Amino acid sequence: MINPGAIIAIGGGSIGEKGTAETTTIDKEAVRLSGKRQPTVLFVPTASRDKASYIAAFQKHYGQLGCTVDTLYLYDQKPSAAVIRTQIESADIIHVGGGNPLRMLMRWRALGVDKLIVNAWKHGAIVMGQSAGAICWFQYGLTDCWHLDHNPDTSQIIHGLGLIPGVCNPHYNVDAWRAPRLKFLLEQRKLSGIGIDNCAALVVQGDTFRVIRSSPNATVYKTGWANGEYQQDELPSTGSVELLA
Repeated sequence: MINPGAIIAIGGGSIGEKGTAETTTIDKEAVRLSGKRQPTVLFVPTASRDKASYIAAFQKHYGQLGCTVDTLYLYDQKPSAAVIRTQIESADIIHVGGGNPLRMLMRWRALGVDKLIVNAWKHGAIVMGQSAGAICWFQYGLTDCWHLDHNPDTSQIIHGLGLIPGVCNPHYNVDAWRAPRLKFLLEQRKLSGIGIDNCAALVVQGDTFRVIRSSPNATVYKTGWANGEYQQDELPSTGSVELLA
């Protein structure tokens, strides 16, 4: 019986597009978890509309980590359904890039990519990503792309793929609007939130999680309302996934 792969949700951080890569420690852990000496990594840059400089930086970074890198183009190119399926099913690691999660998920659902990625995870592939690529694995995510733009005043909670409970809020230590906006929306929706700092990652394997980081001060928080009070607590280094709900 094949067990689902690990899920690695990264709050954010440069992959090397504009200087030194900031998430290398986390990326190396993904390679280790693959169990392969030279894993095949599929980069899915849909949220950035297949941005060329982002793809080039990713290919260089993961190539230096000893990986074979493939890219799933869903904007610049129009691959057939068969090609999309083959690329996803052939990957040891599926890494989703940052950008606009709402546009990305709309595109995935129109093409059936969401179901293919979830099926690959169920059959052992590691799935991961940062920002939009972190939001997508959760039941919900907070995004400022509600109108396909970037406006914190209209930021809303959107549906993800549902592999991790709660509302993912990436860039938690970088974007000042995120914490108060999440507080407001969680009170309305009666949900729990997961705030992930840049250079921090929540790693979910089976029914347990770990917090890993590529910067010593980066961390992950559980937030939500209880008995009329809002609480924000740093997650322990390890724990049960039930704690995230």
